[in-house]
Amino acid sequence: MMRIRLTEKLGFVLRTCRARMSSQIFGAWILQPISCVLWFGSGRHSLKHHVDVKTTDNYSLRMFCIAFTKRMPNQVKRTCYAQSSQIRQIRRKMREIMINQASSCDLKELVLKFIPEVIGKEIEKATTSIYPLQNVFIRKVKILKAPKFDLGKLMEVHGDYKEDIGVKLDRAAQDVPMEVEAEVVGA
Repeated sequence: MMRIRLTEKLGFVLRTCRARMSSQIFGAWILQPISCVLWFGSGRHSLKHHVDVKTTDNYSLRMFCIAFTKRMPNQVKRTCYAQSSQIRQIRRKMREIMINQASSCDLKELVLKFIPEVIGKEIEKATTSIYPLQNVFIRKVKILKAPKFDLGKLMEVHGDYKEDIGVKLDRAAQDVPMEVEAEVVGA
């Protein structure tokens, strides 16, 4: 789920009754019911980590990651707990990958990485030698500090709307509301 902040009204397109608004990403997170389904009960570690990063377009973000330990396919033991040294190594690897992925691109490209869960898959692949993980996700992203608003840069991102692209809609006679006579009861 993503929350978007509408920053400034750019203009109205009256014919189609919709307003063009400039928007910025305000934050993203996994819904609580989905995160509850990911938890498979006892016998596993849930590893959580967060890191503060700065994108190339000067957004300061706090990214939260969650992962769960995975049982091997032929494992007899019910539990799959990682040792504390393995947890530290996994968190170090999470931090490195999140910083490398976020600091090498701007916010728009980073949002496109969240949708197919590229960062989570990369963390899962990189930590298999330490301890196998499953369900690795970036569960929340907060914008700590946004750069100053620049209308020129925003128009570059969203495109330049010089012409009115709306279509005039004719109102049918049936859509006109009918007047209803009001009855006064009791006096």
